[in-house]
Amino acid sequence: MKEYVYLIRNGNLYNIGKTKQLDSIKKKLSPGVIEAVLKTEDALPILKTLQSKYSGKWLPESNYFRLTKDEFIECKRQLEKGQSLNDFKPFFSGLKLFFTFIFAWTGLSFLIIRFGIDPVFDKFN
Repeated sequence: MKEYVYLIRNGNLYNIGKTKQLDSIKKKLSPGVIEAVLKTEDALPILKTLQSKYSGKWLPESNYFRLTKDEFIECKRQLEKGQSLNDFKPFFSGLKLFFTFIFAWTGLSFLIIRFGIDPVFDKFN
């Protein structure tokens, strides 16, 4: 069943949450302004991802966060453009991260050997 993940602004505080009934949340958190909404099947994992991303800005005992302007814009953009949990994960994660690390490590090692170590040994030959 699809649920809504929302970002509501109330002054300089932002509420990041999920609901099945957007109208009831709109009334409950009034006079807050709904800044972004995402209707999705992955509401809980997306909500947890966003809340953990901004956990350093969390106000204890609430769903409110004190986001900077850039964090607010980023969160809003993610909710407006996202559709599934994969849209909220970092690009480099899992196997992609592993293979990128191995490729970079191998390439960097080659460059160090080729241009840093080989010239030193060539002077002794």
